[in-house]
Amino acid sequence: MNQESNSTMRFVSGHSRAQWVTFFMVLCIVLDVIAVISTSYQIGLLSKVMAGQTVTQAEVAANDSRQQTIGILQVAAFLATAIAFLIWIHRAHRNVPALGATDLKYSSRWAVGGFFVPFVNLVHPFQVVKEIWRVSDPASLNGTNDTKTPPIVGWWWGLFLVSGFFSSAVDPMVRHGAEKLSDVISASWLMLFSDVLAVPPAILAILVVRTIDQMQEESYRQILIRGPSQEIAAEKANVAKDLKALAELYRTQGKLADAERLEKRARETVSNQER
Repeated sequence: MNQESNSTMRFVSGHSRAQWVTFFMVLCIVLDVIAVISTSYQIGLLSKVMAGQTVTQAEVAANDSRQQTIGILQVAAFLATAIAFLIWIHRAHRNVPALGATDLKYSSRWAVGGFFVPFVNLVHPFQVVKEIWRVSDPASLNGTNDTKTPPIVGWWWGLFLVSGFFSSAVDPMVRHGAEKLSDVISASWLMLFSDVLAVPPAILAILVVRTIDQMQEESYRQILIRGPSQEIAAEKANVAKDLKALAELYRTQGKLADAERLEKRARETVSNQER
């Protein structure tokens, strides 16, 4: 799954994609806050009815229309955010080979594709973002980065799962309606709490995306400053390794002269690298 074409070695800034993700995430947060306020009004309206106070048909119709409109906007914003996030994930993951990463667990296609596999997608997004974070960190260029999972990534995904499970549990209760007025009020409170729960993971997602974007830009800047010397050295080391492996094969075949010639070339390659 981790085989990439040579085109993935070219770094392409994902900054604009990160900005779009941030924009849609902020939009989702704003709509969630509006939904909380709107649902609070609905609870107040229902409480008036339950207390025996007069509520006009116009107020009921306005409330229903408002709630429906906000719900549609929330769904549209969520879908746009999901698309933008997956586009950013694909670009961010394609960039990591250009930042020197060679031990990737996922290909860029599977990094996105795993989001659509049932059950796998309960852990896959967390693992992919964790991998991108690890290899995007400028400290990885010197081999000094911490391989532990950044707490913010764990909190983001954990809260997202909690919010998603809670919303999935509440949704059937809301869609199928309730017979008693007290049940409608209870369902409204659950809707309100569901919208509140959606805000923290969205905020953390913004921080995760922006941090990874900044780390990738900084890592690439450092690579440009250092120049191609490290890449050339790594290429020479790989050539020397291949020559030694081929020499060993020739020895097993009894081609000692050819083996010695390849071993000499390998030593010369390493010697030139050390100069």
